[in-house]
Amino acid sequence: MMQRLLSVLILLVVIWWIDQKPMGWMTLYPRVWGSQLAGRLASLPLPRILRQPLLGLFISHYQVKVDEAEKNLEEYPSLQEFFTRKLKPGLRPQDAPVSGYLNSPVDGTILSEGRIERGMLFQAKGKTYALGELLLNESNRAVFEGGSFMTLYLAPYDYHRFHMPCEAQVTSFRELAGDLWPVNEKAVRNVDQLYVKNKRSVLHLRTPEGLEIALVFVGATHVGQIRIHPEWQQPSNRQAKAGDEIGQFEFGSTVIVLVGGPQASRWKANKKSGMIKVGQRLGAFGE
Repeated sequence: MMQRLLSVLILLVVIWWIDQKPMGWMTLYPRVWGSQLAGRLASLPLPRILRQPLLGLFISHYQVKVDEAEKNLEEYPSLQEFFTRKLKPGLRPQDAPVSGYLNSPVDGTILSEGRIERGMLFQAKGKTYALGELLLNESNRAVFEGGSFMTLYLAPYDYHRFHMPCEAQVTSFRELAGDLWPVNEKAVRNVDQLYVKNKRSVLHLRTPEGLEIALVFVGATHVGQIRIHPEWQQPSNRQAKAGDEIGQFEFGSTVIVLVGGPQASRWKANKKSGMIKVGQRLGAFGE
């Protein structure tokens, strides 16, 4: 019991320490190995008597809205189980469908949005990255050229499951190896080509209205796993519904939403910055 307690306390201290340090420290930190170790420590079973105090440290530090959780705190057997918690039913309703709509697949913060021009996307002031390098597929450049992108960051306090943004069919799924740099706002401002460097999973969707959508799930420090449910890992004629659960991050990360296809020029973002919840409108035709 004491070994598990000490291990989880060490993990919480390391996460806090990394949050406080300048980005230069991350060049020395063993990002991939450290993330694998963090995943194992976070998954250690906690005795029921320790769940309230240990999980309470995490909740207090990050101001997690524990009242939204599906279960009582003592019912989560590990930090990882709490982090990937489901919410109480009905807390994330989907905005009503309109022409060309996309609703948010996650709870998070909109860090950036804009048009994809000459195959480039905006990361932060003075920093861009290439669409072809993000997807590792130059043939997709034409599909998304002139379309839109939106970057959604999930902080540690956010709900970490992700959902279908609209009615769509899965056309492809790929997992791309990479590093595990942090993806918080400090890293976005300071690390060149951040999203291209990191591990990521890419889910391609096609809507009934002809939009081509790519959801790029980006890994990060201590996000050793991006879990995509098996039913979405193969192309299918199955019509997914807005709000269907796709999978989960194990610790916080980022989703980049790409909007392409022949109708992409008609798609307009409904919101350009700030916090957003699963099911709230990202944009639609003409909005």
